[in-house]
Amino acid sequence: MKRVLALLAVLAAACGAAPTTTTGAGRNLEGNWELIESDVAGVAVPEGDFRITLLLEDGTAGGVAACNSYGGSFTADDGFVQFGLMSQTEMACAEPAMTAEQMFLRGLSAVDMYTVDDDRLTLTGSDVTLIFAIIPPIDTAPLFDQRWVLESLLQGDAVSSVQGDGFLVLTEDGALSGSTGCRNVDGIFIVAADEIVPTEFGAEGNCPPEMEQQDSHFITVIEGGFTALVEEDRLTLMDPDGNGLQFRADG
Repeated sequence: MKRVLALLAVLAAACGAAPTTTTGAGRNLEGNWELIESDVAGVAVPEGDFRITLLLEDGTAGGVAACNSYGGSFTADDGFVQFGLMSQTEMACAEPAMTAEQMFLRGLSAVDMYTVDDDRLTLTGSDVTLIFAIIPPIDTAPLFDQRWVLESLLQGDAVSSVQGDGFLVLTEDGALSGSTGCRNVDGIFIVAADEIVPTEFGAEGNCPPEMEQQDSHFITVIEGGFTALVEEDRLTLMDPDGNGLQFRADG
């Protein structure tokens, strides 16, 4: 079974909530955040076709760092903050995503102060400033606890038919299961800002040659994290590279 490195199990509950208390150094910093400005030792974290997110809730921190999912712990009190050692998944991505990831995680480990003003979170430390914007939580209720039957593969503007009995189930408690049409998959996921991000994912067995392309496409979309759109009885999943899967509700 192919598996990425599992993050701390406590992250499975990290769905994020908007901050609710007063502004300034003493404000609650919990929520879903996206990096918008940075300075790490005088250099900005590179930008590209990727996102850097930070979820903070109940002493756990996690998100997507340009390429990989990451997670760990944090403590915060009256403007002071400290992040623990972060675990992360082990995907390789094209530059500048890998450099951005390394710089961001290095900067995050060096911060020791925070302020929250309106919809902005600022983390600072010696030679580090990371500024984030709040991301409203997505409505995942229509997505969960439903068996979704695979109908089409998407790649850019191209739509391809599928073979076999592919399906996907995502549960409210963060479990993932399904089939590519020729082999079963399972895993654990978190809701990272407006994306679904597997923190553990695997597939069992092998597929016949005529099913290998579909199997690879399915796994590519799911494994790296995806956005989800539910429209009536249809579900569309898209990854950051423009690959997607279309499903219909089963019953």
